[in-house]
Amino acid sequence: MSLSGLEFMSVLSIVLLLVILGLDAWVGVRRYLALHKNDYIEIVSKDRARKRAQRGRDEEESSELDRGEA
Repeated sequence: MSLSGLEFMSVLSIVLLLVILGLDAWVGVRRYLALHKNDYIEIVSKDRARKRAQRGRDEEESSELDRGEA
């Protein structure tokens, strides 16, 4: 099976198009995941900071109660 010049160029064009679309999709997926990973990290860090602050307030209240009882 022999390809003429025009057939070879059309096959090459289709292959290059598929490669470019594949790379574009790969970059898009990586960018999407990176953005949502940062959102997840930000949400988790805010939640941890809120819990730390709450724990600090709880410890202050318990120490005030201990001093008040003594």
